Formats: sequence, C-alpha cells, structure tokens
Amino acid sequence: GYDFYVLNQEHAVTLQVGGSDQWGNMTAGTELIRRKANKTAHVITVPLITDATGKKFGKSEGNAVWLDADKTSPYEMYQFWLNVMDADAIRFLKIFTFLSLDEIEDIRVKFETTPHERLAQKILAKEVVTFVHGQTAYQEAVKITEQLFAGHIKSLSAKELKQGLSNVPNY
Repeated sequence: GYDFYVLNQEHAVTLQVGGSDQWGNMTAGTELIRRKANKTAHVITVPLITDATGKKFGKSEGNAVWLDADKTSPYEMYQFWLNVMDADAIRFLKIFTFLSLDEIEDIRVKFETTPHERLAQKILAKEVVTFVHGQTAYQEAVKITEQLFAGHIKSLSAKELKQGLSNVPNY
C-alpha cells in the first residue's frame, strides 16, 4: 500500500489497477492516502490470468512476459505465445488480441480440425508480438524460429542469434 501512497504524493496518482490477488494491498494504499493525505484514491482489480492447469501468469510463477524488449525479446515473446497449450489458445486470443469474435471463431474451427498445425498459437503469437513490438520484430522472430529449428544458424545475424539463444543454458 505504501507504494501507492508515494505515487499519489509524488505524481498525483489516484487510480491503481492490479490483479485480484492484490486487493488487500491496494485497498491498504487507498486507506493510507485517505488518512495521511486526506485525499481519495481508487483501485480496480482484474481477474488473474491463468492457464488451463490453473497456474497464474506472473513474476512469482517465473513466467512473466515483459513488454520491454530488454526483458523479454520479441523472439522470446513469440516463443512464449507459440508454445501455449492447445486448451488455452482460443481463450488467449480473446483476451490478448483485438481480433473480432467472428475471426476467433473461424480460427477455432480450423484449429480444432487440424490442431497439429497450431494455427491458434501462431496467430496469437503474431498478433501479440506485432502489437507490442511491430511487424518487423514479428518477422524477425519468425525468421529466428525457422532458421534455428531448421539448423541454419549461419543465416542469422549476430543480433538475431543473440535473441534466439538468450535462454539456452550455458555451462
């Protein structure tokens, strides 16, 4: 709650948005602001995003996806969405993209017919990476993926190679 108070004092922040698991901490912040600064502040909570197994997304689970390319490269972001479970793909298209429900329904029908093609995951990865990082970053992520998995490592630039190998364990 104290962080909300500090943001209120230093930057006039009056609204905090967070996951429903943070309700107590967030309302403690509004109470602190009311008592110490005699001001009104508000909170909005949103449901936690979980996968089909009930595991939540986030730092504490070790599966946070950052919008900052220095924390999660476009390639890593692409791989994250490309590798979501089949059971999550359509739901995540509804949550994380701006595709219409009709478009998502068309994708669902094709996806259920040929799940091995991973159409829903490919579209999810494309939509999210393009929205966050742009078309060029998306195309680079696809190129890195295709070249790494085909074993054509020499066709990648040093920058692309660094992105593609950033999470590979080294000893």
